[in-house]
Amino acid sequence: MADPITLGPSDGTLHLHTTRTGAAAKMGHDLVIAVQRWSATLTPADDGSGLASLTASAETASCEVVDGHGGAKSLSDKDKRDIKKSIDEKVLQASKHPQVTFTSSSVTGSTIKGELNLAGARHPWEISFDVDGDRVKGTGSIVQTEFGIKPYSFMMGALKVGDVVGVSIDVKNPRA
Repeated sequence: MADPITLGPSDGTLHLHTTRTGAAAKMGHDLVIAVQRWSATLTPADDGSGLASLTASAETASCEVVDGHGGAKSLSDKDKRDIKKSIDEKVLQASKHPQVTFTSSSVTGSTIKGELNLAGARHPWEISFDVDGDRVKGTGSIVQTEFGIKPYSFMMGALKVGDVVGVSIDVKNPRA
């Protein structure tokens, strides 16, 4: 069996991407949230042809807002702290659900399928990836309500975070 490869924040980024909906959507921001503490273990196929399996975990309390697009005004540091507090306490309930985990069940071509454990719920999930020279980039999406998460809303629902949250990963290619 090939030796597993471990990746983490020193190897690249794991980002979440939110959108805004509702009558007051123009007032809010589409957010880029960096997951600061995560790890992934990749097991190469024995024949060297690609990836045999992937396991990953992330600390829910390590989410930090790094950017916000749109909105009536730019995000202040206080806004970012307030959003983090809402994510930790209301959305992801970090004290109750400190980890998000993913375990692959199949790797076919550029798609990794498996099970995502988020907020105490487990559901099938997949991520697509591309190898671009010395980088590996992956994208997927999470539907919050499928995991029992109520998307954040403000102003009596006039401003809401969209139910679908994008996931992107950009890491150094361990084989480059």
